[in-house]
Amino acid sequence: MVAVGLLSLPVFVGYGLLFSNPRIVAIYVRLRRWFEAVFAMAFGLAGAKLLSPGL
Repeated sequence: MVAVGLLSLPVFVGYGLLFSNPRIVAIYVRLRRWFEAVFAMAFGLAGAKLLSPGL
């Protein structure tokens, strides 16, 4: 449990530092739809692969 906390701490601190920059937030807001589309396709493909062994 401690190892998970120690590994996730720098990730979330990094997110906090990154998204505290208004310029980064503006870029993210502008590109959010594309990010969501890419992740939706990736998760959809992963789900399809799990459901059908032929892919």
